[in-house]
Amino acid sequence: MTTQFFRDPALPFLIESRRACDSRVCYQAHSHDDYSIGAVDAGCSVFNAKFCQNYQLNVGDLVFIPANQRHSCNPVAECSWSYQMLHIQPHWIQQLEQELQALSFPAQDLQYNFQHIYVVHDQALYEQFCQMNQCLFSSASNFEKELAFTDFIQTFLTRTQSSQLTLNTEDYLQRPQLYPYLSELNQNCLLSLEQLAQMTHLSRYQIIRLFKAHTGFTPHYFQLNLRINCARQYLQQHQSISDVAYQLGFADQSHFQRTFKLFTGVTPQQYMMQYTS
Repeated sequence: MTTQFFRDPALPFLIESRRACDSRVCYQAHSHDDYSIGAVDAGCSVFNAKFCQNYQLNVGDLVFIPANQRHSCNPVAECSWSYQMLHIQPHWIQQLEQELQALSFPAQDLQYNFQHIYVVHDQALYEQFCQMNQCLFSSASNFEKELAFTDFIQTFLTRTQSSQLTLNTEDYLQRPQLYPYLSELNQNCLLSLEQLAQMTHLSRYQIIRLFKAHTGFTPHYFQLNLRINCARQYLQQHQSISDVAYQLGFADQSHFQRTFKLFTGVTPQQYMMQYTS
């Protein structure tokens, strides 16, 4: 199995790109605060999300996942698969969509909504995605990379072929019922359930029900997901693994390493090496 990461702070749209070959790694259900696009290059995968259980993705399938959507994507049991995953700044996607509408593509001509999950099987679009991601990993200029990505998104938005799967979703960050709790957790991802209950004047049972209803996670799992997303950022900044584990409240470094791999598919050391090489 090989896994490669690419990231360049000079690219305004890109958070991270990943390429994995012959992987058997399984992921815990998780969410990102970015917009994600995945592609299946070999083998097949089982995709799970809200309102969607055990949906099989095959070679050439593309999956588009909005920010803050609980999901998992894992190989079929005892099989390996190869895939690509792109994580994009949500505000950049929204800006591009607005530009397309304003300049030459009225809303009725845009076939897709970035608030929905889509699975698309379109050979030409898949090949364009592969070429675009190859461009990101190459020595091409940043202008060429941004142009390739912009062209891909425009092609996706204006294509006329229907998707295989469409899931209407809602960003749980936009739910006013969750504002007080998410605000507290984002400021301090180490809060206990009891502390959160005291701050919000709700019972622990009410908070658990509220979180599960709107995010698909328990408060503890949501908090763990948040801590791992923070860990990725810290490791990209070349902070030491021991410091990151301590800052994020893990019992010890080995506990942090196990949890990080469950959510990301690689160890903190493997992840950090991709950003220092």
